[in-house]
Amino acid sequence: MNIVTEAVKQYVESQKKEWKHDRRQSVGASEIGQCSRKIWCVKYEDMECGVERNEGEPDSWGARERGNLIEKHLLVPAMRAKYNHLAMYMGDEQRTFHDGYLSATPDCLLHINGNYMLVEFKTIDPRVNLTEPKPEHVYQAQVQMGILNHIGEYKVDKAIISYTDASFLSETKEFEITFDPDYYTAAKNRADKIMLGEKMTDFDPEGWIAGGKECQYCPFSIACGVQRKDVPKETRNKADPQFVAEISDLARQYKLAQFMVEKAEIDARKIQTSIKQRLQEKQIRLVVGNGVSVSWTEVKGRETTDVKGLREAAENAGIDLDQYTSVADPSDRLTVTVK
Repeated sequence: MNIVTEAVKQYVESQKKEWKHDRRQSVGASEIGQCSRKIWCVKYEDMECGVERNEGEPDSWGARERGNLIEKHLLVPAMRAKYNHLAMYMGDEQRTFHDGYLSATPDCLLHINGNYMLVEFKTIDPRVNLTEPKPEHVYQAQVQMGILNHIGEYKVDKAIISYTDASFLSETKEFEITFDPDYYTAAKNRADKIMLGEKMTDFDPEGWIAGGKECQYCPFSIACGVQRKDVPKETRNKADPQFVAEISDLARQYKLAQFMVEKAEIDARKIQTSIKQRLQEKQIRLVVGNGVSVSWTEVKGRETTDVKGLREAAENAGIDLDQYTSVADPSDRLTVTVK
């Protein structure tokens, strides 16, 4: 029985925010820094050109609703209590601003000391050691300032990105950023490209390229993965000289990038060794200052399983392990060799 679980799920579903505009007609400031392939899929999933969501994809609303609760019941009332009418466009009074295919719905526009300042509310997991604002949040705030400045109704040069600890609400970190018009120009071009795209393959799988973390929460990861691993079936086709030259150039770029990554890893390990040696010499394991925190701690060894030994023991005991074995989805391998 899921008495509380079902009640919470139904309640959250009934409380979903209804936007006054069709969010599929523009790219929002909170979306623009995400994988462009994913955003295109979101905007066009109901069209003929769209791709299917992952089957049985759950709506992972937990973190989003956590932020909504803290914003609605703590941050918005607190800002209104202190700043009154000077804190605008919060909560139910939020307003969406548009510039072409780009849109923004700020959390708060604060009129203070004769100037307008953007305030963006975020919540953060207490396990995250945040020393600077997340890049995607900086991008979001820059786009919001850019739209407001473009419209001309308000001139905004500064923004505050606040992070409220989701467990200890008394803990908040704030970061001030200054408007940079280059962000806005890039965002405008990016939004135009996304909204004018005709198919998923018009966009690079940026989430996967960046390491795949974003793919873990992408509702289109399966369709994207199938496309990325679609190895050509035909083996008799021959590459013409021009195509050979193109792929050869890319292959050399790839191997050079691999070399630079390996070199950077070696350099990082050298510096890491120097830090540890100096900490050993001083018999200090925590250094904080000049905007830097260095902590050296012991980590408990990870438990591992002797799979080969386990299989042999199971066979000796007459246990068939094949019934507990599964085969992963097909993958692909790209082998590049450069003389």
